[in-house]
Amino acid sequence: MAICIIFAIAGLWGGFVGNQTNSHIQNENTDSRSMTDYQQLGQKLNKKQVKPENDNAYYVDKDDNKARYFTNENDIITAIKYNYMPDPMNTTSVQGKLKELLNDDNLKYGNDKVNEDDTTLDEDNYNVYAPKQKKWYHISMQKNDDNKVSTFSIWQGKDSDAE
Repeated sequence: MAICIIFAIAGLWGGFVGNQTNSHIQNENTDSRSMTDYQQLGQKLNKKQVKPENDNAYYVDKDDNKARYFTNENDIITAIKYNYMPDPMNTTSVQGKLKELLNDDNLKYGNDKVNEDDTTLDEDNYNVYAPKQKKWYHISMQKNDDNKVSTFSIWQGKDSDAE
């Protein structure tokens, strides 16, 4: 009887641990792309995650074909262009995508570093501060007649003409 009880407990424990492991693996496979999966401005391009396009003029992300990376002669990413077409998005979507591309949830907009919650991107050009990297970036958005963003570009540094 005691042996049967031990086998039953071991079977239940194995089933519990197996379900937890399978659940963890399933969650990893179904989670959206993590913020660190994106290429980072100012860092060397990981060519395993991209494919060259347009005679190597830029690279397209293998997992997100809307992201284009531009590099210098040392393969350091100097700019990122994100193409929403054929489905233009609102500026709130741009702010969300910037969090991913810059790997920072606390971006500040404008020269006075206004919090995202207090910022509506009405203009086409903005300076963005990423506190995590302690760096300034500049974004430029291209909008259609409905004020939806078709593409936006981002690169390091501030622009004196931007908000």
